[in-house]
Amino acid sequence: MSFTDYLFMSLFVVVALLYYIIPKKIRWFYLLIVSVAFYCTWNADVLPYILTAVTVAWISGLLIERNYQKLQNHLDSKPDMSKEEKKVLQSKAKKWCKCILLVSAAVLIGMLVFGKAGKHILKALDLSDVMTVVMPLGISYYTMSLVGYMADVYWKKEKAEKNILKLLLFAIYFPKILEGPISKHRLIAAQLNESCDFDYNTFCFGLQRMIWGYFKKLVIADRLSLFITPVLAEYKYNHGAVLLLAFLFGVFQLYCDFSGCMDIALGASETLGIKLEENFNHPFFSESAAEFWRRWHITLGAWFKDYIYMPIVISPRLIKLSGKARKRYGKRAGKAVATVIPLFIVWSLTGIWHGTGWNYVIWGLYWGALISLSNIFEPESKKMIERLHVDVNRKYYHFLRKMRTFFLFLISRVITMPENLAASFVIVKRMITYFAPWELVDGTIYTFGLEKNDFIVLAFAFILLYCVSRIQENGEHMREKIADLPLVLRWAIYFAAIFGVLIFGTYGIGYSASSFVYMNY
Repeated sequence: MSFTDYLFMSLFVVVALLYYIIPKKIRWFYLLIVSVAFYCTWNADVLPYILTAVTVAWISGLLIERNYQKLQNHLDSKPDMSKEEKKVLQSKAKKWCKCILLVSAAVLIGMLVFGKAGKHILKALDLSDVMTVVMPLGISYYTMSLVGYMADVYWKKEKAEKNILKLLLFAIYFPKILEGPISKHRLIAAQLNESCDFDYNTFCFGLQRMIWGYFKKLVIADRLSLFITPVLAEYKYNHGAVLLLAFLFGVFQLYCDFSGCMDIALGASETLGIKLEENFNHPFFSESAAEFWRRWHITLGAWFKDYIYMPIVISPRLIKLSGKARKRYGKRAGKAVATVIPLFIVWSLTGIWHGTGWNYVIWGLYWGALISLSNIFEPESKKMIERLHVDVNRKYYHFLRKMRTFFLFLISRVITMPENLAASFVIVKRMITYFAPWELVDGTIYTFGLEKNDFIVLAFAFILLYCVSRIQENGEHMREKIADLPLVLRWAIYFAAIFGVLIFGTYGIGYSASSFVYMNY
């Protein structure tokens, strides 16, 4: 059962209302039952995967905290101990806790790697006929959340969870299990365990956000997929203009699919009074690659920054290497080493996280190179702008920077949308050698799954999407604006939104909404 299934849509309001009826003390357990039931609608056979991962994380957190507590008790019992002796004991305790963390993280990441690449591994070992691998739903999201939880316990940023069922709820909480966000335990554990009173405005705001998410997913993303799929299926025979249009559509299809899912997930959680972390902040208004990735899949970037990037930056080996580069080549070289190495490691892992093919490795290196070069040559860039007397306060300057960022993202979609790098090269060649722009106006584009009326719907949908995004980017809140309207007008907007999704998000008898793109990660 997905967010776009009619069964989920019809049952969710009932689930939410029951949540507020039952006693507060057992609401967390009710959420756990609902979450497990939701997970089992996909594949109950893989439930042991997540139970094993949660058990490993739970035991790891308890062992780490117990060792720290033993150390503290020992230090308290011997107040006359010298500083040197204390440092030795603290170092031993920390090494032991680090060993627990690394072993536990290795187990969880090993399960993740096998879940995502197990088919390829078995095929390489000629065991594909003997064993089968089924990737558990949301394995990347709950694995990264649990690894982050263990690391935070190790760094003493939070206490270990004593109740394994509550840790299971954190991992499997149904609004975030499909595509995230990748939540931090310390930010949502209290909300999951200590429910709040029913609030009409919060409940309505959550439902409004869900409707907006369904609009982006069903009206825009799934409609665009109807065009993209047949175009890319016959990429060897289609001409450049049609292929370019498919990739332009692919940019918005991915955004509306993923951000739409986030709106549904965060809205559903909001109706329960539980606030999940934001995962999007209008990335297409970004003026640089680095800013784009601070706005797109925010929790993924935050996870890599907290648990990969920063530990590498402060590692003694990198500090030593950076120092050598500074002494030999100057301060700027030392800074470049300290920045570029962690960035390339992070982006290589990010590419592998997105997929196992070489196109995803290239994709990760592509973004790592862009951001690294931007940081390294920032002084030269500023000097060039000054020499050309560019007025950085003018609107055209910011518009061009946004268009540049959009174009860079479009290139990245050319790398990952086709099935492999060979297909990407063929497509680029088709764009260069035979563009055929007349196919955009002679009716050819209506032969790829979308009719003229569909393009009209998309045009109005894009205008609405831009207007709402522009208002939100300016710091205004659409839901509060709607809530302040007169009752009749407010409910007219609600009904128009609901029926708009039902009418324009339905493409005929037998059609079923496509699965969310990031569910495969």
